[in-house]
Amino acid sequence: MAIYKPKPSPVLTGASASRFMKMAVESEKRSKTAEAIKERKELDEFYELLKSKSNR
Repeated sequence: MAIYKPKPSPVLTGASASRFMKMAVESEKRSKTAEAIKERKELDEFYELLKSKSNR
């Protein structure tokens, strides 16, 4: 009878953990930057719209 051995779960230790955290932080920064750029674009468009309406 074969003994069932679960596959070892990938435990983050030492260097791999810090590398993983670094990647997570980088992707978080990227997504925040992308969101910020998108919001900035929307604000710029809104501002332009307000300016064009006030000029009439």
